[in-house]
Amino acid sequence: MSVGRLARLAALVAAVSLAALASGSGLVEGAPLMELNHENFTEYLHQNPYVLVSFYAPWCGHCKKLEPKLEKVAARTDTFKVVKFDADNFYNKKISRDKYDVKSFPRVIAFAEGSHFKYQGPREEGAILGFLKKLGQDTVLELPNEFALTKFPPAEEKKINVHTSFVYLGGMSEEYKSLLRVARDRKDTTWFGRLTHPSRALLDRLGVKELPAIVAKFDGEHYRETEVLEVAENSRADDEDYDPDASVREFVDSHFTPPFHVITPPAFGALRARNLPVLMVVTDKSRQDKVVKSFSKAVADLIPQYRDRVSFAVINGEEYHSWLYYEFGVDMTSEASPALRYILYQSLEDGTGRMKQFNPETKNKVSIKEEEARRMLELGLSEEVPWTFTGEMAWARNARAKVKAFATKVYKRITNLYAVYVKGANVEAKEL
Repeated sequence: MSVGRLARLAALVAAVSLAALASGSGLVEGAPLMELNHENFTEYLHQNPYVLVSFYAPWCGHCKKLEPKLEKVAARTDTFKVVKFDADNFYNKKISRDKYDVKSFPRVIAFAEGSHFKYQGPREEGAILGFLKKLGQDTVLELPNEFALTKFPPAEEKKINVHTSFVYLGGMSEEYKSLLRVARDRKDTTWFGRLTHPSRALLDRLGVKELPAIVAKFDGEHYRETEVLEVAENSRADDEDYDPDASVREFVDSHFTPPFHVITPPAFGALRARNLPVLMVVTDKSRQDKVVKSFSKAVADLIPQYRDRVSFAVINGEEYHSWLYYEFGVDMTSEASPALRYILYQSLEDGTGRMKQFNPETKNKVSIKEEEARRMLELGLSEEVPWTFTGEMAWARNARAKVKAFATKVYKRITNLYAVYVKGANVEAKEL
């Protein structure tokens, strides 16, 4: 072999090596993904603590479009192995369908430290890398000082975060271990931190009396709240049945999603996960900011009373016109449509929903008073206004609901007539 050919070969080897080093994962961008099957899937996960799996079907067009993007992700991630798994294969379905409930394709699931997380974001390289970066970080981030707390969660996450962040204050305890266990299952959606030595001034500002304590903090653009779980021994001295795992999990679960949001797809998904009715104010783009400010102020004193029964939201009827029209029959483009409208909506387990609609009594197009919000809540949560079902087979459910409402009305009427005539006659007979 000539000296020139040897030089060119050496240069080629060097270029490939540099590309692999630059990628951080040792993979060349565009390299085919490793494919797992039912025989090696479990063992591979045991050997690799961070794995991103694309559950695909060979005939799936969306899967084919996603694969080149995942190949680029595989080359750029330092932490995760990226593989694929034929979920439509008969022998593989015991894992994909039976164990991980994969019924549509592609389904991307990240496995990290013994937990697994479904990826539900955009099928884009940058979004997937951000998802993996979040999962690859420590479950609970150590905050070096109080200034770090002001930057927690990261600024870019505050803009899009729809969930509450949690900070543990104090040294090691059973409650901290409990928080670690809870955080492992939630680390894909929110942030957990720890500040070991907070100052007395910070504790007073947060409303913490003693250490240790857990603070739930949401600092959104339109809604803010801070709640404290006191876990110091003095605060639970009289509770003989105290269970740190149950106490911490209940606190995180009950405060995980704030009860007030301006509707976006992630925010609506978060509110729906609360499994409570959502009182939505429907407005238009030009009035949205004023309506949000007015409504958040109107429900400020109602949220503590109703947060375990209902959520609150404002939705831009122009931006989400199609969804409002097909789901609720609300046409915000109609000239006859009111500038404000209330919808009480609840998602059901079968994927359908039910709702109640109200028009405000006031003709004011932006201002909402607490009295009106309370009236809408009480009316919506009462049986005075029947639910209307939405989604698949809604017509059948609504027909049954109407028949039931009519039967109830007839029954009450007959009962009243019986009370008036029959009981009245008996009273008269006794008097005679």
